[in-house]
Amino acid sequence: MSPSRAQGLRSLVGQRFIDSALDIQHSRSRRHVGQFALAATRRALLGERDPVITRQVGDVTIAMPLSHRLPDYLARYQNYGANLVRLSKFLAEREPDLTIIDVGANVGDTVAQLRTVTSAPVLCVEADDRYFSLLEVNAPVLGDVVCVQTFLGRSASVIAGAIARAGGTGHLVAGDSAIALEPLDEVVARTPGFERARLLKIDVDGVDFEVLAGATALLRRARPVLFLEYDPTLVAAQGFDARASLDWLRDVGYGSFVAYDNVGDMALTGSLDDARLLDDLHDYVAAKRSMMFWDLAVFHRSDEALFVTFASSERAVRESMTTQIERGDSVR
Repeated sequence: MSPSRAQGLRSLVGQRFIDSALDIQHSRSRRHVGQFALAATRRALLGERDPVITRQVGDVTIAMPLSHRLPDYLARYQNYGANLVRLSKFLAEREPDLTIIDVGANVGDTVAQLRTVTSAPVLCVEADDRYFSLLEVNAPVLGDVVCVQTFLGRSASVIAGAIARAGGTGHLVAGDSAIALEPLDEVVARTPGFERARLLKIDVDGVDFEVLAGATALLRRARPVLFLEYDPTLVAAQGFDARASLDWLRDVGYGSFVAYDNVGDMALTGSLDDARLLDDLHDYVAAKRSMMFWDLAVFHRSDEALFVTFASSERAVRESMTTQIERGDSVR
């Protein structure tokens, strides 16, 4: 059998098994069986290659590697990704000309989720060759998107490194390849239509704040709402100080935030002025060593009224879920 035919067969079998395993997970009583089936499928089929499958995300079907964990998370956790969807809907209802920047766009899975609530233009930035190639494949079903492949940093520079992939995501590690970095401000400057983006989502496994440091012009000009990952372990692995980065964010004009756990459930609200609270948030997840992290929705001080309204709506979502649990309803 030719290598290309073997790879095609691997993809077909992987697709069938993933579909079956995810269908099993829709039954609460059989969810653990479905999770075991997913893991077994990956172990059996990945080998040296990682075949492409398709999954429905939101209202569209997109291509992704078999190793991608998104289908698992969406099946297991009711709120996974829903917080960013709600934030996008909230902003779209108030800003008819909303534009969005998605850094760490991966295969376009975040945009696919957002398309259930907004058709706003999205600038998708992804560095990894494989994920970017799939992002381009998926772009036609994602609506108004502009795809840019580049590594981002606080300034234009060249570093030595490599990308390590696992579970549908990737991050920089030590290596010998020359990797050119550029600031997000330069990408925005050459991409018309996103100069005043009002939502900036960043998920780049440890260098989120380095991306922000390269976007100071955008932060001053557009004051976007930020949605980013706070994982001190990943940040430290890249040689940076996560806790100090929160103080830097305060100093460039940001104030109140909503904190979610890593499966999308709202934990609390707070202010970047509250050093004790920030220390507690930092210490809690730092001790988990990436077994848990925070997602933060951070608002500029000039958007305090917007934050108050959004935070109130998020508390209502949390209260509704609590009520469902107390009634014994199924909440993943």
